[in-house]
Amino acid sequence: MSDEKLYLIATNELDFDNRDEAVWAKSMALHKGDEHEARYKYISTRVEQLATENASSDSMPITQSIVDSSASPLIEVAEFANFNGISVDEAIWMINDGMIKGEKRGNIWFTEKNRVPQTKKHVPKVRYEQDIIDSTLSGSPTRPDSRHASSSLHGETGEKEASELKYIVVWLLAGFACNILVNLLDTFLVDAILKDESDFEEYSLLGGLFSIPIVSGAFILIYNFFDSLNMKKVMIYVYVLGSLGTLINIAVTTGLYSTMNVDLTVYYFSSVVSFLVALSLIRNYYIKKPERWY
Repeated sequence: MSDEKLYLIATNELDFDNRDEAVWAKSMALHKGDEHEARYKYISTRVEQLATENASSDSMPITQSIVDSSASPLIEVAEFANFNGISVDEAIWMINDGMIKGEKRGNIWFTEKNRVPQTKKHVPKVRYEQDIIDSTLSGSPTRPDSRHASSSLHGETGEKEASELKYIVVWLLAGFACNILVNLLDTFLVDAILKDESDFEEYSLLGGLFSIPIVSGAFILIYNFFDSLNMKKVMIYVYVLGSLGTLINIAVTTGLYSTMNVDLTVYYFSSVVSFLVALSLIRNYYIKKPERWY
């Protein structure tokens, strides 16, 4: 079994209240009750244990493996799902994600009987269903809990790790840096290109073109220093406030050139396209990082 699977199993033990209490107690003691740090310790310790168990199971004869029902009684996944108040599909996802052991015999899935909790536990169906919707819209298969498992390394949710004030401060920092760089670019282009009104179209095109890597690069660089921020949450403000800022810049420029005989069509086009391309680059960069997009 790969290391990624082992980390996922350990993480899901915490998320689905199926943790090893002895390991958790030791982790909490070592970190003086700090649950955030204890999570990291628990996951690393359990990965080591699971790796050892996995190595041992690989060397066991087939008669001692999970197929041997006398060593590890199996029940149908339907029964497991019924006990836990979840659907059969969700239970199968749990097996595929390594959260529980199981196997398919013919057309029927089985899982270990001793993994059924004594009390009913409910898989967060809202998260499951939302992930299914997201994966359908994106056209790529996404396991229901893979992104949540990655984000859980930062705590129960990303929002708990970063305060609203931190989101605001970093947003202001990124906006300030991008504005400075764009203004420097604009000053350079004005001195180098804009000699008279006939140069305005060339100035607009080059300004929009060069602003794309400058804005997206500066934005990504700054937010990479703050890895506890959920970029899916940040992008909502980028969509709204970024669009508003672009419209304000267009309005200001229109006012400045309203008394001159200057065609602003190319400027309008360049401003909108450069914003949309930079926005797309930022989104595509972070959406591929489940630990930052959850």
